[in-house]
Amino acid sequence: MLAAVVYGLVDAFHRCLLFTLFFLVLMIFELAKRRANVPKYVAFFIAASYVSLLLFSMGVFMQFLYAKQFFAAGRIFYIFAGALLAVCGAVHLRDWWGLTRRGKQYSIIAPLGTGPYEQGTFDIKILIIAIMAAVILAAFSTIWPVNQYILIYSNYLLVPGKTLEIFLMLLVYNFMLVTPLLGVFLLLESDFFARWAHQAQSMAKVVLSALLVASGSGLIYIFRQY
Repeated sequence: MLAAVVYGLVDAFHRCLLFTLFFLVLMIFELAKRRANVPKYVAFFIAASYVSLLLFSMGVFMQFLYAKQFFAAGRIFYIFAGALLAVCGAVHLRDWWGLTRRGKQYSIIAPLGTGPYEQGTFDIKILIIAIMAAVILAAFSTIWPVNQYILIYSNYLLVPGKTLEIFLMLLVYNFMLVTPLLGVFLLLESDFFARWAHQAQSMAKVVLSALLVASGSGLIYIFRQY
């Protein structure tokens, strides 16, 4: 089980899942602007991501996920995703330049950690979109090579006497994959992050810009090679 924890944490930061992480951040910002019930939507998004990753690691839809056409679609998807992240990073870099050189002010994020969420704003349509996005992103993330230790042992899932052990291993491994999603949500929900983002806008902008450009460029570089 310790190996599943370690490999899960390592694999949680591969390029495809990092895009899922950035997507979640953007979703949180957008929902916060609408004063929607962010925790509920995020809970369903993370739960749908976890269940999808677990099912895929157990071989569900394997023929579809390993098809050449699906890989080709995923490659195109992540190239465009990388371009989008890089552009967003460039925008934040422009904002940083305005902050440092021209004294301009920009809104980093909505104050996520301040004040209660409005009640009665839970929209089933938004919930369906969030769940569908989680499933699609989880499916596309499977085109990234699976850790060989996990892949080999998952093949013994249906072997008598090994089923429970392998299933528990997959439960732990896939939980570690979504741990960064949960961690980032808790960070964005904290008053500390909201205060820091507003008090140190210049630093927040340049850090966010660097992360977006690095992740976006990495996706483009990796998937254009295939």
